[in-house]
Amino acid sequence: FCECARLLPAPLCEELAAESMQSAEAISNAFQKNVKGALLERVIAEIGASDTISEAVLATFATRTYRVTNVKILMAEFGASAQIPHADDFCNRELFGICHLLPDQPQTQALPYDAYKPYPSGVSAQCDLCSAWHGLPDRVARTRMHIRGTFCCADVGKACVVAAG
Repeated sequence: FCECARLLPAPLCEELAAESMQSAEAISNAFQKNVKGALLERVIAEIGASDTISEAVLATFATRTYRVTNVKILMAEFGASAQIPHADDFCNRELFGICHLLPDQPQTQALPYDAYKPYPSGVSAQCDLCSAWHGLPDRVARTRMHIRGTFCCADVGKACVVAAG
């Protein structure tokens, strides 16, 4: 979790908050709308200029290179139950952010994340030494350790079994 105060300038937040939600899509306990056109380009430029975001990407993915591909406005109904920030079913291998557009909004709360805990990733890779396949923990998959050089069983805490010749 990375908190980044004043990521977007106040006038841009006001413009986003003023966007009509008439065409918003209903999701679980809220509504969402994709930001498009010149407004999207301005949001992407502001995010791209943030050193804090760049550092968060480096800490998460071991690279400073990133691309903002999706910006949505989310609106919860008054009195709706709170939800833990989470990725959706289709964007679940990405870093996501939440920007509070209105003054005095309650701070977003998130569950603690341990970058070295072996969360499952749903990604598998083959050992370059013994050809065994392993499910990759989140840390290995998101930093692309399995494709940035020689990948072996030891990278996922397993013993490599090289076939006797």
